[in-house]
Amino acid sequence: MQTQPHLPGLARKTVNFPSLRAANVARQQEWDPSNVVDFSWRCNELAGEAGEVCNILKKLHREKHGLPGSRAVKDDLAEELADVVICVDLVAMTAGIDPVGEHVTPQATYSELTDAGNGLAARVGMVSALLFPNNGQIDRPILAERLRLVVQTVSTIARMQDIDMPTAIAMKFNSTSHRVGLSTTLRYTDD
Repeated sequence: MQTQPHLPGLARKTVNFPSLRAANVARQQEWDPSNVVDFSWRCNELAGEAGEVCNILKKLHREKHGLPGSRAVKDDLAEELADVVICVDLVAMTAGIDPVGEHVTPQATYSELTDAGNGLAARVGMVSALLFPNNGQIDRPILAERLRLVVQTVSTIARMQDIDMPTAIAMKFNSTSHRVGLSTTLRYTDD
């Protein structure tokens, strides 16, 4: 795992994006050997996973305020946040850019989880918006910056709920591989 510089309020552990990329490349070759998944498909995947995070945040907010309806727990949120980070790397991989990470700045703070969910949705929308201008040509530096902002928002939500993202990502990656019958797994180490 990589360690961030000490900044007040920021998690000390960050995701090992090179390890995640290596696992995503291996699993992509195993899952989609014909390479039919394109950038548009990946953006839909990312938007769907971000929507699932927002749905969990809605349920947590509802429970906090004692409103009737279905419930969610922190583990549900950890799993969906992990999906978003995995998808961010898949978008970057599909667009041919290096793994992206979170900016190490004490930026986004939210008083409510639902505000964080709206921030996540807005940032994912900024990624998808890159599909439309320039006849399918993707501005890779802008894409990388927007993906970093998505990861930063996910990391902020994780910190708000005391979620260990490296562990959540490895668990989600491996459970997905197992569920669909793939042998590729992800292991984080404290190198």
